[in-house]
Formats: sequence, C-alpha cells, structure tokens
Amino acid sequence: MRLRQVHGMLKLSHWLKSHWDTALVLALTAYFAVRVVYFAFHIDHSIPPDETTHLGLSELYAKSALLPSDSPDSYAFGLVSHTPYLYYFLMGKLLCLNVFPLSDLIFLRLVSAVFGVVTVLYGWLWIRLFSQNRLVQVLFVTMLTNTLMFTLMCSAVNYDSLTNLMAAAALYYLTRFFKARVAWTLTAFWFCILAGSLTKKTFLPLAIVLVLCLAVHERRKLVMFPRELYCYLIPVRWGRLAGVAAVAVLLALNLALYGANLVRFGKLVPSAQQILSEEQVMEAPVDARDMIVSCYRNGELTLEQAMARAEQIKHEANRRDTMLLLTRAAQRKAAGYVFKPLSRLSYGIVWCQMMTAHALGLSAHRAIYKTEAALAPYLLILLLATAMFIRHWQPKAAENLDTYVMAVVLSYTIVLMQFVNYKNYLAWQVMGMGFQGRYIFPVLVPLYGLVARYLLSYWPKPAQVAGFLAASALFVYGDFPFFLKHVTPVMLVGHNAM
Repeated sequence: MRLRQVHGMLKLSHWLKSHWDTALVLALTAYFAVRVVYFAFHIDHSIPPDETTHLGLSELYAKSALLPSDSPDSYAFGLVSHTPYLYYFLMGKLLCLNVFPLSDLIFLRLVSAVFGVVTVLYGWLWIRLFSQNRLVQVLFVTMLTNTLMFTLMCSAVNYDSLTNLMAAAALYYLTRFFKARVAWTLTAFWFCILAGSLTKKTFLPLAIVLVLCLAVHERRKLVMFPRELYCYLIPVRWGRLAGVAAVAVLLALNLALYGANLVRFGKLVPSAQQILSEEQVMEAPVDARDMIVSCYRNGELTLEQAMARAEQIKHEANRRDTMLLLTRAAQRKAAGYVFKPLSRLSYGIVWCQMMTAHALGLSAHRAIYKTEAALAPYLLILLLATAMFIRHWQPKAAENLDTYVMAVVLSYTIVLMQFVNYKNYLAWQVMGMGFQGRYIFPVLVPLYGLVARYLLSYWPKPAQVAGFLAASALFVYGDFPFFLKHVTPVMLVGHNAM
C-alpha cells in the first residue's frame, strides 16, 4: 500500500512539473468559482445593476409558454415585446427546474456563476490558440478571473453573463476555424453569434466585426462555400444537420425580431414610448427617469412637476438618480449654462480613464472605485503592452491572428465609445450617464489576451517571470482582497430586505 502511495505521489509530482500551467489555471478557476458563489449569497439584491428588472423578467417568462406580451404584470420591467429575449427565455425555463431550497434570486445567480466559469474556460481554450507561451496563458486567466466588476457580474442575475459567454465562445470557435478550418467550428461560431445577438442588442456590433473578420480571412475561398456546405451535409449526418438547423432557426428568430422592428418602428429595438402609454412607462424605473428628465429639459414639465413625478419611481437608486439629474439641470438653467461638449478625441481620453476605473472597481448601484494611484499600475501595464504591440506587430505575417484580435477590440471599443457613450454624453450633457465598465466585457477576453501576450512575450525569460509575478499579484489583490477591504455593510445581504 505504501509503495502505491509513493508511486501515486511521484506520478502527481511529475504531472505538476510537466503541467504546472494547467494546474495553476484550474486553481485560479476554482478560486474564481468560490468567489462568485460567495458574491451570489452575500451581495445584496439592491447592488448589481438592474438585477430587480432582470429577475422580474425571468420570472415573467417562467409563467409564459413562449414569449410574454406587454401587460400590467410587465410594465414595472419596461418594454417586454420587440426586445432581445433569449436570456430571459432560458432563465424562465430553468426556473421551472428549481427544485432546490433556494430562492429564484439565488438559483439564477448560481446559473450566472456557471456561465461565468464556462466563459473563463472558453477564454483559456482561446488563449492556448492565441499564444503558446505558458506564462502568457496563466497571466491571461489571472487577469480575467480577478477583474472585480467581471466577478460581480458573474454572480448577478443579468443578461451580460450570457452575452459575455457567447462572445468568448464565438471568438474561440472563429480562431479555431482560422487555425484548422474545421467545418463544425464554423457552425458553432454562427450559433454563438446569433445566440448573442438574440440576447442583447449591444452584441450586434461585435457580431458584425467578427463576421467581417471571417469574410476577410476567407475572401479567396467564398466562392467555394456552397460546395463545401453541400459536402458538409451530404451524406446526411444527424449531428451536423442538427447544428445547421439550430443556426437556421436562430437566424430566422433574429430576422423576425430586428427585421420586423426596423420595418415597423424604424429601429432595431423600439423605445418604450413608441409602444407603451405614459402611465405604463412611469411604472418602469429607468424608462420613467429618462422620460421625466427629458420632459423637464424640453419645457414640458416644471421642476416641481418633474420632482413630484420622480417621487413616484419605486426603485431607490433610479429615483435618486432622477432627482440628481433634475437638480443639476435646474441649476444649469438658473445659471444660464451653455453646454460646450468635449471633442471626440478629448472625450476618448476621459472615456478610457473612466472605463478602466469602472471595470477594475465595482460600478453598480453602490460603487467601490480604486484611487488614481491604485489605478496607475494597471494603466502602466496597458501602456507597456500597447508599446510592445506597436514595436513587434507584424501585419504581413502569414497567419497573423493579432491583427484580427486587435480589429475586434478596437472596432467594438470605438463603437461603444463614440457611437453609444458619446451620444449619451451629448444627449444628457453628463459625462457618466449610461456609462458602465461592464459594457466592455464582451471584448474582455481578446483585450486581456493582447495585453498578456505583448506584456511578456518579447522579454528575456527572467523578465517574463518577474512581469508575470508582479502583474498577477496586482490583479489578485485588486479583486477580492480589495473588495473585502472597502465593502460597506449596506452592500451585503441582511442590511436591506432581499
């Protein structure tokens, strides 16, 4: 027996020596899973962004055989019809399987935790295709699993958890197709793209960029596609046929949603005011906030009337935000303030600083932000990786995945920065309105992949080890230890009613 134990210990020691990177990744993933579950049970329901709405919609879908329509039961959650619904549909059906002694909230938070862990695993599979440097691979997983806002969102009821999963999976399957050009990976890619688009409207820019990358990569082989599709399906293999059928169904559902909205409303997703009455809109906190502030700024309501309506908003955080926006707008009117917006370039610089703070801190209905001094090392890492990318980037390389990955990150970032957030800035005349660090998470995997690769790969081995240890320590401390040091009782279960 003792010999067997010794032999087993030797085998384990040999495996750890040969696969130390895999062991570290599994340990990091387990540590991430434990923290996410801790957050799921301990973070108060009032903290994660819009969790009340996402939970309510999931429960509403659980009561419907297919898709619910707008009704008195749904007005508190905003517009239900004509919006992306895949997340709520899946969560509603999963709620029917909750036979455990868990509330709907905890059950769906744990589902999000599963989505988060699978997202990390897809990220790990992808980074192994993107870089063969094992230090790079482990640093990437360390960064991904120790980004505080990402950790929080993986423990909350929110459609971002499924969106981020589909984004990571789509990138993995696309990269694998580029590497080996295996047909089933292309089917899986299209499935993830279409499922993500049916989950959240803001996934569409990422879907377009990834499809463009595919088109550019395959531009000389596009004429062969019909023949390759025929060879893939004939002779009939039921697994392949089922995959293509699933893609076809998702494509039809996307066209039925977004195409019909464009024809009927002139938008991919209509506003609540286009469908619901003013009284019905007032029942949804976010829609009510937008309508009240807009009516005051347009002169349709006096300040007293707007404040009285704001008092009717049931959600505390949105009621507080509405009153703050009204007060600020009134002060500007009284002072004769003329709004002079930042240029797009100046806004972009401020946006990058804010995005870093919001993503690496905790930006929710209660916030925990890192100081400028605490953010400086993160910005230094980003700047160093950018400088190394500029120095070593080889756009004419035969299989240059870096170019495609950078195109994905930059394109999505520019759309988010200049066409979404800057538009909100001009409309609301407030820098942080509609701004969340979690909005960059659909490209967090490729962004961290680039940073980890160019931070380490082009230095001597001792410098790589030193850089790996320093960056890893920074990210690990900046997540859970930082949270425990700065969390307040109001953010934890028990302080407020669940």
